[in-house]
Amino acid sequence: MVNTLGAIMAFLGAFCWALASIFYRKALVKFADPLIISMLRIPLAITVLILVALLNHKLIHVIKMLRNPYFMLFLLLATILMNIFGDTLYLLAIRNVGVAIGFPLSTMYPLLVAILATVILGEECGIRLVLGTVIAIAGVWLLSKNERDLNTSTSRFLVGIMAGVGAALSFSLGIIFFRITVTEADPIATAIIKLILLFIMLLPYVLFKHDSIKNLDTKTAKLTIIGGAIGLGIGDWLFYIGLSKIGAGPAATIAVSSPMFSVLLAMSILREKVSITQFVGVIMIVAGILLSIY
Repeated sequence: MVNTLGAIMAFLGAFCWALASIFYRKALVKFADPLIISMLRIPLAITVLILVALLNHKLIHVIKMLRNPYFMLFLLLATILMNIFGDTLYLLAIRNVGVAIGFPLSTMYPLLVAILATVILGEECGIRLVLGTVIAIAGVWLLSKNERDLNTSTSRFLVGIMAGVGAALSFSLGIIFFRITVTEADPIATAIIKLILLFIMLLPYVLFKHDSIKNLDTKTAKLTIIGGAIGLGIGDWLFYIGLSKIGAGPAATIAVSSPMFSVLLAMSILREKVSITQFVGVIMIVAGILLSIY
């Protein structure tokens, strides 16, 4: 029963991440600056995580880790890679090519983590990893094949595809750094400090671009804040519960189900057109990732 509950929590976390991407997509239609959008995601998300930490008596871990320079250095590097470069490219991807393509493309990071872990950390590269890589790359090709089906220019489409791949690479590099430090801190503490660092890093840019914030309407701000709470707050919290009950491997495998949720949500909520070829591409990406990390 415990394992079943953990799996359900991980699936709910993946669903929350996909649902959050729908809110970001709607927000980016009216406001194009992804860094300001990223900043707006933080306040409610960090509030949710702090409440979770308080309820679980984990807030003391946050204070302890703030005093650890080794932990803070690697967490800073991971945050820059994942949440500055990665999130910015991710938001750019879903703005240019839509959630149904941009989100699955950005979510290839588990496969890239396995590849980078082989190169950087010296982990073994098996036949499953090679075969999974080939399948995932074929899926990416299918996704990009029908570019004319989208209401966007070829150049914008290509930028979106490149941004999605760049986001996946940034996420995977960040995870490598997180793997080095994750044993030193509770996951909730890591998530809270990461958001604090992200807020500090984005603040100068937001202050510099304060004039453009005037063009931000209330509806767009609300969509972004709610998306941040669902994705960075509730989604992460549910995933942490699953992680604690079923372990890192099964939880990471379940997490890559989020592209499938994103396709269904994009079709039902955003009315995005997803061709059969593109849908097969999504399935192949997910299948390749699952094959490579199982």
